[in-house]
Amino acid sequence: MAKTGILRIAQRLAIAASMLTAPMTAVADEVDAVRERERQDYAVSCQDVKFMPEAIWTGDVNKDGLTDAIVNSSAIACDNSFGVECNTLGCPIRIYVQTDGGRMAYIGQVRGFGYEVGYRYGIRILEFRIAGNRCQKVNAAKCLMVARIDGRKLVTLSTE
Repeated sequence: MAKTGILRIAQRLAIAASMLTAPMTAVADEVDAVRERERQDYAVSCQDVKFMPEAIWTGDVNKDGLTDAIVNSSAIACDNSFGVECNTLGCPIRIYVQTDGGRMAYIGQVRGFGYEVGYRYGIRILEFRIAGNRCQKVNAAKCLMVARIDGRKLVTLSTE
């Protein structure tokens, strides 16, 4: 009897553990899918593609409880050269959001010199450092574009 009770507890723990790890595995699979999509895009012109740890940020950018991804192309090496997609306006920063079905959907990109994810006025925001001429600032080398994700749309809040 005691052995049967311990076996039932062990089975319940195994089921609970599989329920906890299943979403994480799904998220990891989707981030791997984003990485593979990026790798395939680069493979058109590169023989060797390497991702630095900061190449893909994951977190919830649109406050829907699902894990999203931001790809920083300046942290992806093409044949040992970084920034092959960069120009005077910056490097592409691509944004993917996870759908209710668990898949990552590409929603767009911003060309800039980096980004930060944060909160402002109680909402999740993205701050992109972009070229000054894109902000209509006189003689500005760089400026800040503040945006948020609304569903599957990138919405610019301000350029500072």
